[in-house]
Amino acid sequence: MIPSIKAGVRYSEGTFTSYRSPTFKAAYAFGHGLSYTHFSFGRPQLLVGMNCSAAVCVRTLITNVGSRPGTEMVQAYLHFTRPRLPHASLLLRGFCRTQMLQLGEKQNVTFAFNERDLSLYRVDTGGWERPVGIEVHIGASSADIRQVMVISQTVR
Repeated sequence: MIPSIKAGVRYSEGTFTSYRSPTFKAAYAFGHGLSYTHFSFGRPQLLVGMNCSAAVCVRTLITNVGSRPGTEMVQAYLHFTRPRLPHASLLLRGFCRTQMLQLGEKQNVTFAFNERDLSLYRVDTGGWERPVGIEVHIGASSADIRQVMVISQTVR
């Protein structure tokens, strides 16, 4: 006989799990990886119009500045500066692994954010709401942010 499943399982931590929790301390930061070389992250650029098919696109140049070839997992976290509801400080909304980059080699990485990526879910209304004031934090992990870019609230 299959046991019955009780409806209404409670998740008291809400969205504050793993790297989203201000009190949880892990051995390694979320998204942490090991590489045998080092990378620089260029200043992010906002892409609009024909260069972007999503609501907002952000591009950054990744350069291998280390002593050997390697790849980097570039991560994009959003920070909502003026939300109307509680949420985590950083929310992972995109990631992209570079190709194998030789010493001094560069690669552009582009993140395309749709309307849901730029929004927070409201439990009380059962819908998504886009807050005013969004920052894109780009880095190698949730604790290793290399660049920050403010997205204007007028971008739609």
